[in-house]
Amino acid sequence: MSHKHFTIEDRESIFKYLALGFKNIEIARRIGKDRSSVGREINRNSIDGEYRPNKAQILYSTRKKNCGASKKLENSILLLDIQDKLEEGWTPEQISGRAKDIGSFNISFKTIYLVIKKDLLLEDTVEFLPRKGKRKPNGAKETRGTIPDKKMI
Repeated sequence: MSHKHFTIEDRESIFKYLALGFKNIEIARRIGKDRSSVGREINRNSIDGEYRPNKAQILYSTRKKNCGASKKLENSILLLDIQDKLEEGWTPEQISGRAKDIGSFNISFKTIYLVIKKDLLLEDTVEFLPRKGKRKPNGAKETRGTIPDKKMI
């Protein structure tokens, strides 16, 4: 089974096989997709109980265009809240976790890092991060706190 998005040809095949009365599992087998993906495609893109490939493609295109949390966050008041918390010394993981706990907003820490990377915040916020965006070189292991040449009992 492939892990690619449905193409317009796939959607037209789904429409044709649905008209012929095929079940999702048989449609999936014929177009080379997983049956749950076919079912999800039909449920997500059916309008008034009817699946139309052209409308499904349009819905897919608009969803694809609007996806991405960092795009939605541009010029958002949420960015100011994230900026303040970073200046206070919070990490993106703490900001995300606390926001979910109190129910104020739902944002992942990866999205916050992405916002920082794309420079969508007002200041250079990498300086506020604990490690300042630095990573250990590949293969470097932490050796502090270990006893060299220790013998296991």
